[in-house]
Amino acid sequence: EDGLVCFNRNNGYGDVPGCIWDSSLTDTSHDFCVKPNTEEGVISWVRKCTESNPCGRCQGDCNYNRDCEGDLKCLQRDGYEEVPGCIGAGGIHDASGKDICYSTSTPAPIISTPAPTKSTPAPTASTPAPTNSTPAPTASTPAPTKSTPAPTASTPAPVPQGGTITVWMTDMLNRVNAERATAGTHDLCYNKKVILAAEAHNEDMVNNNFFSHTG
Repeated sequence: EDGLVCFNRNNGYGDVPGCIWDSSLTDTSHDFCVKPNTEEGVISWVRKCTESNPCGRCQGDCNYNRDCEGDLKCLQRDGYEEVPGCIGAGGIHDASGKDICYSTSTPAPIISTPAPTKSTPAPTASTPAPTNSTPAPTASTPAPTKSTPAPTASTPAPVPQGGTITVWMTDMLNRVNAERATAGTHDLCYNKKVILAAEAHNEDMVNNNFFSHTG
């Protein structure tokens, strides 16, 4: 029938893959038609593997590496030996411990299912206490007095009296003379009489509440 292959029993009494014996059978020396197992990762006799019709992983019967697909190798077995990356050694599909194609990089398939309760975390284990995530309200509130500058810090120093030459006056004179030098004119110098007259004019504007560039 379609999908079946003939399993030749060389010794006349070998196991037939995928089949069990009925107690009424007396003549077991015949060859049998079997349906090859296609379950992935299970050691299975499927046919006589050849270079033109190679077998897949965990399938046999192979004789050489070239009888296996791709980079698979042919494992020569003396009996029902384990096959790397495969399960079912000596099982119902492992006919007479035939030679099997295998991969050195394929792990054995997982055949056990863990209990569902082992992967379920306790609900309370991942629930943080509500009080642990609430910061203290005072921790992030800066003291108001620390950000208030002293009012006296921005109060300018009083204008010096008596013809005193200050640092900023010296700096201004140096800047003016530098510009004059680039224009090819002579330097200016301090005149104490002019300084005293300017100071007196400043004091008069303060006392009489007016502003003018002329005295």
